[in-house]
Amino acid sequence: MRVGLIFTALVAASPVAAQIPAIRVGETVTGSLTISDSLYPDSSYFKIYQFTAPGPRDTISIDLWSDDFDPVLIVRGDDLDNSIIDDDGGPGCSARISRAFPGGDTYRILVNTTADPVKQTGRFSLSITRGPKPVQAARGNADCEPPQRPTHTAAATTADTTAHVIAIGQAQRGSITRGDFLRTSDSTYAQAWTIQGRAGTTITIDLESDAFDAYLFLRGPGITGGRDFQDDDSGGNCNARLTASFPQTGEYEVVVNTADHYATGTFSLSVTSGSKPKSVARCNRSQ
Repeated sequence: MRVGLIFTALVAASPVAAQIPAIRVGETVTGSLTISDSLYPDSSYFKIYQFTAPGPRDTISIDLWSDDFDPVLIVRGDDLDNSIIDDDGGPGCSARISRAFPGGDTYRILVNTTADPVKQTGRFSLSITRGPKPVQAARGNADCEPPQRPTHTAAATTADTTAHVIAIGQAQRGSITRGDFLRTSDSTYAQAWTIQGRAGTTITIDLESDAFDAYLFLRGPGITGGRDFQDDDSGGNCNARLTASFPQTGEYEVVVNTADHYATGTFSLSVTSGSKPKSVARCNRSQ
């Protein structure tokens, strides 16, 4: 279990406060961690929420639970010397932080997971209640049985167990299938390819397919979203081309995606060093 880790550069490049969803004391929100969320250097996904503390004399309890992954709670604030982190402070494998905050300020809650199993995703519930709750001591939660990777259909199992890895200077061929991850936000399938990045290194990623309108994006440490790390048609003929520089050294994901709902088919993916110009050819696949 990952208890006590301090993420010193956790949200240095996070979205501005107005873009972070808020949760109030007395409220419960539900959501999902997906491969569309941001990645830590340890390759765990996270979502960010914000709340306003009621006052320095008011204890509140923050609870995070999930049946799909092993939750980790992280709270950060400008008036906190260090991040407040909890793994198994609540019942079962749930995370819980119960304490008073200086009050009046806005704090950030990061919904996170343990690093093992790697890249956990799934549904969660996050709540803030007024008053104290018991918090179990670190590593003292004997009733925690972390969820295992779910059993998928045969097609999904094949996709999950295949190591999708690419390096700078390589070209790979693959296929988007119905066994890949389905993004509920836009009903498209996505397939992640791992690549090792060095801070400051510029690469160009090309995704080409005759079967679908190619779309790709790059995820990893130091990337919190934005148009600079995704592309649709810059490769010409509905192919994607993305030139980007790694913000940090670490493991990244090149996500092969489509611009079409539920599209599948074969593709070629290549990564080259340096930059390439964008194509001015418009995407036109009308039959």
